[in-house]
Amino acid sequence: MKKILHLIALLLMTVITLALTASCNKDGEKDKEETFDINKLSEYILFARRDDGNPKNSIRLYDFKAGNEAMMFTGGGNFNAQQVYTIVDNNTIMISNTSKIVFDQQGNVTSMIYNNPDNPDAAQTYKQFKLIKKHTIDQLAGKSFRFRYYNPDGSLVPPEHTYTFAANGSKPEGQTINGALRNSDYTLIGNVAYVGSANKGGTTDYEVLVLVNGKLEASYRDNTESVYLYGSFEELK
Repeated sequence: MKKILHLIALLLMTVITLALTASCNKDGEKDKEETFDINKLSEYILFARRDDGNPKNSIRLYDFKAGNEAMMFTGGGNFNAQQVYTIVDNNTIMISNTSKIVFDQQGNVTSMIYNNPDNPDAAQTYKQFKLIKKHTIDQLAGKSFRFRYYNPDGSLVPPEHTYTFAANGSKPEGQTINGALRNSDYTLIGNVAYVGSANKGGTTDYEVLVLVNGKLEASYRDNTESVYLYGSFEELK
C-alpha cells in the first residue's frame, strides 16, 4: 500500500511539474511576442492625430520602409513625402529631425511631438497615436462604416451615410462630402489605410482613412472652405 501511495505521489508531482513548465513556456513565448523591436519598423505604419493648434484633429500617417525611410501622409494632402528616420535608442526615433516618437517595450507610442522647422516655437502635440502592424491582405475590403464627419467646432457635417469599400479595392464613386465627389482610386497603405482625393469644382480635397482598433479614423481637408473635418467611423456588421 505504501508503494502504491508513493507511486501516486510521484505521478502527481510529475504532472504538476510538467504543467508548471508548460505554463512558464507559454508565458515566455508571450513575453517574446510582445517585445517590440525598433529595428523592424518597416513592418508597421504609424497613425497619429493632432491634439492642439490648427489643424486640430488632423491625421499624420507614416509608412515605415526599409533603410530607415518613411513615407508621410497628412490630412492636408501632403501625400508620399519621403522622410528619413534615425533610431536614437531602443525606444526613440527622430523623423527628419522634426518628429520625436517614443515607444514602450510593447511598441505602444507613449509620446509624439512634431516641431515645424518653419515655426520652431510652435511644437505640435498628438492625443492619439498607434503603431499598426502591416497586413498582407486588405483589411478594409468589403467592409462598411457609418459615415459621419465633424467640423472643427464639433458640429456635424450632413449628411450621414454608409461608406463601403469595394471587395477588390476602393473607389467610392457617388459619395460626397460638402459637395466634393470622390471619383478617383484611393492608395492603399499597409493594407490598413487609404489616402485619396475628391474633386469639387476647380479644387481638390484630400482624405486620410486608417483602421485603428476596429474604427475607421478619418481626416478630410476641404480646400474650398479651408477647414479640416474629422471623424471616427463605426463598422456596420
